[in-house]
This record gives sequence, structure tokens and C-alpha cells, in this order.
Amino acid sequence: RAVGIEVTIVNPALDRAAAVDCEVEPLGLGDELRAAAFRSGGECWGFLCIHREDVYQGFTRAEARLIARLAPHVGEGLRRALLVGSTDASPDGEGPGVLVVGEDRSLIASTAAAERWLREFTGPDQRVRHLPLAVEAVLTRLDSIQRGQATLDLLPRVRVRTRSGRWAVLHASEMSGLGPGRHVAVEVEPATPAEIAPFILLAYGLTRREAEVAQLALQGKSNKVLARELRISENTVEDHLKAILGKVGVGTRGELTARILSDHYAH
Repeated sequence: RAVGIEVTIVNPALDRAAAVDCEVEPLGLGDELRAAAFRSGGECWGFLCIHREDVYQGFTRAEARLIARLAPHVGEGLRRALLVGSTDASPDGEGPGVLVVGEDRSLIASTAAAERWLREFTGPDQRVRHLPLAVEAVLTRLDSIQRGQATLDLLPRVRVRTRSGRWAVLHASEMSGLGPGRHVAVEVEPATPAEIAPFILLAYGLTRREAEVAQLALQGKSNKVLARELRISENTVEDHLKAILGKVGVGTRGELTARILSDHYAH
């Protein structure tokens, strides 16, 4: 049953502005089918946007309904995929890398570490012809902030899982001193366990409140401190912890820490 799933069919031939914006007509593409979100447990785990070649017969309403029916199952699959196996901190033990991007979104320069990270996004045998979506996302966010169209409450920063299952964090910032034109530095670095933990906790089916309790518990805080910081009783904290341990499938706080911060993040 597709709850809260919105599937939209967009035909660029009927919407010239959309066609120009997406630049799909030169590629011979017509209809675009968008599934607003793949949801499971009240959380969004992914989205879908597919195209059909520019022919008379585009996507049908029946096909849109099929995607809507499949969407919750895909969301559940994506949720469970986060819990399969562990991840390495970075490719070949590599640390942060830096990309320098020009005003026209061209890649001007990069460190060796950044090039290895890029292969984590594009695949080992592919040349980087276009900036990966994660890089485009932080650049677009930075542009929005500078144009006054977005506030600083959401910085140009994104967490993303690479093709090999590793987690990375990307963030963008303006550069100066490189001559004419605008230059932006995009730093790519391995995500820390603390940055990954919120996703993993939600993937185990924890509620938002349970995830808050679990994150504080992972910091080693006592039930008394948890109760004070969350403004709830210690009995409520104990109830939440019992539910958390049951959902994660462990028996103690120590096992919870090992499961979340070790099993899903290999150093």
C-alpha cells in the first residue's frame, strides 16, 4: 500500500520551461516520471526520477500507479541495505580531499585523495566528465545562501554513501586569491561514526525520540543526565532504552555502542 507516495509524469514537450531547465530534449528524452520519495517507517530513504525517449507513447497512468505500489517496498529495501555489512572509513585509508570548482562548474584542480573519492562516486573505470550529484548539491546550496535565497541554518554540507558502501561528508566554501572568476573549494572527507549514527539508528526502526535517547546513550551519558537533558523522567528513559535495545537486537548499552559505532563503521 503506497502511503504518502506522489508520482508525477512530466512531459517536456508540453512544458517548455521544464525541458530547457532539465536539458533533456537534446538527449532525445521525453516523459519524465518522478516518485516523490521511497519511504519506510515514516522516513525517506531515496527518490526516483526516470526518463523515456521522446516518442508519442510516454509513461502511462498505469505505469505511474505501478511505481507508486512498488515505492514502499523499495524504501524498505533501501532502509535494510543500510544495516548490511560494515563500511571503511575511506578509500585505501585515505583522508580528506579537496576539489577546486570554477564558476562554470568545471573541475579546475583536485588533490590525489579527492580523485580517489570521486572514483567512489563514479566507479573505478569511469572518467569524471560531470561533477557527481553530491558535489552539485553542495555547490547549489552555497549559491542559494549567497543569493539570499536560503539561510545558514542548513549549511552547504551533505552526507552520502559511496558505491562501495563507504560514508563521506562533502562541504563547499568560497575561495579567494586564484585570479579572475569565482572559485569554490569542495572538501570530501570520511564521515565520523557520530555523523553516521543517526541514519543507522533510524534504519533500525527507532522513533525520533528513541533515536535522540540512543545518541545521548552512545555518548556515555547516564540515565539521570538523559532525563535532565530531554526533560523526561528516568523511568521514561529506561522504557526508551529497553525499546531501543530490543529493536537493535542487543542486550546492553555496551553492545549497542558496538553495534552502531563498530559494526557499521570499520576503522
